[in-house]
Amino acid sequence: MIDCHAHLTSEVFRINLDEVLARSAMAGVEKIVAVSEDPDDAKSVLQMVKERSEVLGCVGLHPENVPADAWSAEDTTDKVLKLLEDNKEWLVGVGEVGLDFTKHVEASRELQTRCFERQIEKAVALNLPLNVHSRQAGHYAIQSLQKHCTVTALLHAFDGKPSYAKGTSFFYSVPACGSRLIPHLPLSSLVLESDSPALHPEGKEHVNFPENISISVNLIAAGKDIPNEQVVKETTAN
Repeated sequence: MIDCHAHLTSEVFRINLDEVLARSAMAGVEKIVAVSEDPDDAKSVLQMVKERSEVLGCVGLHPENVPADAWSAEDTTDKVLKLLEDNKEWLVGVGEVGLDFTKHVEASRELQTRCFERQIEKAVALNLPLNVHSRQAGHYAIQSLQKHCTVTALLHAFDGKPSYAKGTSFFYSVPACGSRLIPHLPLSSLVLESDSPALHPEGKEHVNFPENISISVNLIAAGKDIPNEQVVKETTAN
């Protein structure tokens, strides 16, 4: 199994990361994709990738971390783009990037979209896929991605309407807390994610771990009435 979206640099894992990775391996998790949220976090992800063979890295600017003023937003995006350019050989993707139109995010929709589209352009230039956040902005994120016909993207924990996702060429990752996309998309469009330490199936008060992608396997298998082994094989291939 491959966990396609996790926050391994989280403070929650700082003390016991070795234990977390060991438990994940025992549960059958072969690789974990660690995403970053800002330039400093990206440097931590890069260091982790260079030290741990079971961790794959993505560098990106999370929409919640886009500064609210235009100059700072552009400057922060520039730093992320340089890290991408300088470290391409260590990376499997650009992320976590995207849009978040919930009320608590300070940056405007326009500023978020500008930063997102700059990172899409860099991903296309470097031939890297995107690992995309799209909370309450699924339709808009897909629109931005579809402006670039050669882009490859994974939309994590997609909360938009299934009709937005149907017919797209993108991948959608299923967390242990479930996804309403399961009955609407073919298995060839689905992958596994933990989003650890977030999205524990029992609620926000619990810490989630990469090993819980086995729950995602169960959910997909039950939703499509297919064996768990088929889910593991095809999501890993995806």
